[in-house]
Amino acid sequence: MESPGPRSGTPWIFEQDEKTLGKRLATLRSCWGRPVNQRFEWLNDVVIIEGSARLPREPRKHNFPRRIVDRPDFRYLDLSSVPGGAATACERLPPAPAVYAFFRKLDCPSGDPTTFLETVHAAIDAPAAPQHSSRVGPLHSVTLQSHSVLSPLKSERLRRLAALDSFRQYLAHVLERAALLQAPLYVGKADSLQLRIKQHLEPTSDLSSRLRGVGLNLDRAVLAYALMDTPEDWNDEVTLTLVEEILTRICRPGYVARIG
Repeated sequence: MESPGPRSGTPWIFEQDEKTLGKRLATLRSCWGRPVNQRFEWLNDVVIIEGSARLPREPRKHNFPRRIVDRPDFRYLDLSSVPGGAATACERLPPAPAVYAFFRKLDCPSGDPTTFLETVHAAIDAPAAPQHSSRVGPLHSVTLQSHSVLSPLKSERLRRLAALDSFRQYLAHVLERAALLQAPLYVGKADSLQLRIKQHLEPTSDLSSRLRGVGLNLDRAVLAYALMDTPEDWNDEVTLTLVEEILTRICRPGYVARIG
């Protein structure tokens, strides 16, 4: 998943082979004399890009997995964009303790106006959380469900704008990079990130089943994770669970069955 986010200092992960990466670095080397706000570091075939004010040095290879000691930067991985799919993406994840979150990927094909409109409306209408029902006293019940639609006036405005190719391309570009502006679908923690994500991606897992029930596929989500493999005395299972709960209560993911 590519994004213009490096200036924020937040790392982004690009899944690329060596040939593609070499072309990208060659382009950057031609930028001497102009500001380049990126720094590249090679972690096998995963490239981490962070904010910087200098042209990057030659990439160095590291042994995988790499320990994160100074700061637990979040890394982002589009599971559907990795050649071989989500199963292959899992093999690239470190078997290390981590907190993680899944975000809904916002795909919006901009070629056909009709398909474009249907995709945008489907993204707006997608439920942010499953339906919840509960009894209130002996004679009543209450049902809560997420609800999000454009007003008729704005829907008509969108329909007219969708006829313009430039607008479709612009909005598709914005939505593609807006996945991380959403509330996450799920927040969790794991002693082994690789193993836990593999378990989630099993078709019979609770999370996969919950999301499938509202028309969402977990293997097309964007995964964000921060490793917790520092050697500090406080880094234990209890702390990992605490960090997970703090993130859950702040980010309010819609498909967490229970907290903690």
